[in-house]
Amino acid sequence: MVAAFLIFSPLASATYTVGASPPFQGVEPVLYTTISTVGCHSRADFPLAPRVDATTGAVHERLWASSRYCAGGTVEPDYALAVGTPGFYGPNFTVPASGSYSATYEWAFSYNASLNASGPVNTGYLTSSATAIVSILGYGYLYDSTNSTVLDGNGGGGVALFHEIHEGSWSGSAVRLVVTLENSFALVTGHLYYFETVFLTETEGFANVAGSAWASLNLGTHGDHARLLALHLVSS
Repeated sequence: MVAAFLIFSPLASATYTVGASPPFQGVEPVLYTTISTVGCHSRADFPLAPRVDATTGAVHERLWASSRYCAGGTVEPDYALAVGTPGFYGPNFTVPASGSYSATYEWAFSYNASLNASGPVNTGYLTSSATAIVSILGYGYLYDSTNSTVLDGNGGGGVALFHEIHEGSWSGSAVRLVVTLENSFALVTGHLYYFETVFLTETEGFANVAGSAWASLNLGTHGDHARLLALHLVSS
């Protein structure tokens, strides 16, 4: 059963906080994956399948995409795409009064990424014949269970934590970047809500006119991972 819990401040009765930190109570894993390819030389995979641990808040995965233009093909550009969307939802909660509330979702993450794209210059669909892309984006929402509605709030729910697009070679990494997603909501007393927060991770390769592209992202080994640190909701 998903638990509900309330924490009231004795010094400021107008302040209402829902807090959660590892080991999480009443929090469940969320995980979606997509692999899509076009072209006879396009491939994508998860060498380390996404794993989500609601007890520790940890997310681990590795993904890659590779595309090389298929001569004589009927579709331009050829492409490969791998998308992982791991995250968490819960706990359930209600608010003591209708009004404006601010939610924060705190994550720490480490990554290692590599990209390579090459080929002759093209003036068609792409600025060159190949493009490689790696993306990490964080999202934080609330879900209104009473109305079966996703609330994306005034902040839009998302932030680009890391995003690279390259026509050429590139590699980079970071260790324990701590980020806080913030969002504002108008909530109604008597409604049942829960948090939802995910990492959208993508590797993409586009290729045409003899081009080739390759992209990889590691959130899985050697300390590379994402971890949900805390959830909070405060009246504003």
